[in-house]
Amino acid sequence: MFLPKLLLLLTLPASGLDSDSLWHALRSRYLELKSLTGDFTEMICSETEGTCQSFSGKFSIRLPDHYRLEVTSPQQQLIVCDDSVLWFYFEEEKRAVRQTESSSIPLLAFLEPILDTTATATIVEDTAAPLKLIVSTADSLMSLSDLVLELDTTATTIAAFSFDDAWGNAYHFELLNQQWNPDLPWEIFRFTPPPGTTVE
Repeated sequence: MFLPKLLLLLTLPASGLDSDSLWHALRSRYLELKSLTGDFTEMICSETEGTCQSFSGKFSIRLPDHYRLEVTSPQQQLIVCDDSVLWFYFEEEKRAVRQTESSSIPLLAFLEPILDTTATATIVEDTAAPLKLIVSTADSLMSLSDLVLELDTTATTIAAFSFDDAWGNAYHFELLNQQWNPDLPWEIFRFTPPPGTTVE
């Protein structure tokens, strides 16, 4: 779920592109995405509490609805989604949470506007900063705002993104060491609680 108007930062190639061409090229590339792996860093800042937390780990995504996030710092946590079943596993607490309803994962926020066929985009020129692309979608029921995508120097790959949620939290992610369309085994998207785990 995303707000009707999203803000994306892009670095335009030296040759230059108009808004429609740039957005079409970016969408066309991501529509060919079947799977993606890499490392991530995450920073969450709470406006109400005045605090920030940082996390890092690895991710594996198999579109449209399978993903695995392994948080390795500051403590280990595993998030696995197999179609309609979502697991959260906290190894140190020996606790697992199972959900059967769809739940939005912040790390996947960068994919939805790219894959939304209703989205349109307009470049906003700013000589003092990278070019900005304002993206509009037909969806008006969104819980995230100010989504900003930061592309690599070729403007073809999302290298980082940030957004605010409805509760005043600001998120920033970096996607590192990306591997496009690797052959991911289905087994990594399955989770069985280890013996002694409390399941909620």
